[in-house]
Amino acid sequence: MSHDVQDVHIGVEILPESSWPDLLGRFQRAEEMGFDSAWDCDHFVNPYAPDHDWFEGWTLLAAVAARTDRIRLGTLVTSAAFHNPAFLAREALTVDHISNGRLIIGLGTGSTHGDPSYPMTGIPDYTPAERVSRLAESAVVVDKLLRDQEATFAGRHYNIQGAQMWPRPVQRPRPQLLIAALGPATIGVAARYADIWNSYVPPQLTLDEGLALTRERSMQLDKRCAAIGRDPAQITRSLLDFATYTRPYDSADQVRDLIERYHVLGIREFIFYWPRDRKHEDTFERIFIEALNQRRRNP
Repeated sequence: MSHDVQDVHIGVEILPESSWPDLLGRFQRAEEMGFDSAWDCDHFVNPYAPDHDWFEGWTLLAAVAARTDRIRLGTLVTSAAFHNPAFLAREALTVDHISNGRLIIGLGTGSTHGDPSYPMTGIPDYTPAERVSRLAESAVVVDKLLRDQEATFAGRHYNIQGAQMWPRPVQRPRPQLLIAALGPATIGVAARYADIWNSYVPPQLTLDEGLALTRERSMQLDKRCAAIGRDPAQITRSLLDFATYTRPYDSADQVRDLIERYHVLGIREFIFYWPRDRKHEDTFERIFIEALNQRRRNP
């Protein structure tokens, strides 16, 4: 990996679809391999295979936090539609302490229409506009409750009166807030509230098409920051490589090429899927151990 991309962080997304011993082993192995962060997700069931095994994201994260030491942990992402933000802030506070300050709070609008989680739980499948509005209010509530000893908020969706948060977070003023945003409205929420902005590229796009799409989204983030007077350099730019959802790369050179090309656009964090099929695990570990070692050899 070339000298000028040593400021990148490399993370891994581990879907909660295996047994608990297997999942814990994957998170611990990710830490051993040298990944900077490890993530799970927030659905009631696997949206594409609702009859498959699936665990809840935040309770899983708490358990993993107690059995790891270094790696940063987060949800990619927590659905604003599924959680009262005051309870979400309390969950985050708890995991922040269990992990001794390694938590990143990932927040998004939730799955698009058609996720079976909605009819299964009775949670409304909100319109896109309602999703964005709930995301914005959730970000405010989570921020206020973790940042302040006592918080009050009156919004369209949530009303928080004199909520107290003790103990205070390990991370001050609070754990970092990642907001996943793909379109103009959600990018506007990220510009205002995010410490980290995350996006992904549909896997059917070529690398050049993905770069063009990410460049456009990044420019939208810059414009939104300018409109509210925020320095866009305050926001770390993160990419989930959705192409690895079904199959890992064939070589560390492919990983390096992707990182170097997106790095030019300002992306500083890259998150890859742990392989869903066990037959790919050996290849995945070999490639990413090499990629992570390349980074360490070029400080």
